[in-house]
Amino acid sequence: LDARGAVLCSAKNLGFDNEKQQAIKDAFDSVGITEHNSIRIVLKWGATPKDLDSHLVGPGMSGSSRFHIYYSQNTYFVNGAYDSSNTLYAADLDYDDTTSYGPEITTIHKLTPGTYYFYVHDYTNKYIPTSNEMAKSSATVSVYQGSSSSPIRRYTVNSNSSGVYWNVCKITIDSSQNVEVESVNTYDTVETYN
Repeated sequence: LDARGAVLCSAKNLGFDNEKQQAIKDAFDSVGITEHNSIRIVLKWGATPKDLDSHLVGPGMSGSSRFHIYYSQNTYFVNGAYDSSNTLYAADLDYDDTTSYGPEITTIHKLTPGTYYFYVHDYTNKYIPTSNEMAKSSATVSVYQGSSSSPIRRYTVNSNSSGVYWNVCKITIDSSQNVEVESVNTYDTVETYN
């Protein structure tokens, strides 16, 4: 598993695109080297708006701080840093899609006990806080555990909502690494969880 993490980290740092990174993950999965205890959160949407952004906020490795993964800080390492020569991710955003559809995949690799929040920001309409463009996007968020291809939860944006922030779900991980995913499903004009 450490080798899998190191190879994937290196591939991302070398600029491999999402398709190439997925091929590496699939190769490890096919020989049984899978992340059984990871959580993957997949955001997909339609043609407009062009840029929806995935955000994950969660407990830091130290236990007292919190981390925030998004397009500008897309990796958080097991040593508690965002930029590191460390080759193991605690959490990461695989790809920041700015040209419609996604997917953007955020993965919690190290299940640190605590509360995590996942939300979506309509970056295209960031200066129009009451925009309803995200509501028209048919955006979906699917939450997967381990290497399963079946989501444990799936959320669809409310087509009658407005606001540039969609607070999708709360993920709670206990000390035994049990995972609970709860719907938040609220819409806002300002960022709530950063």
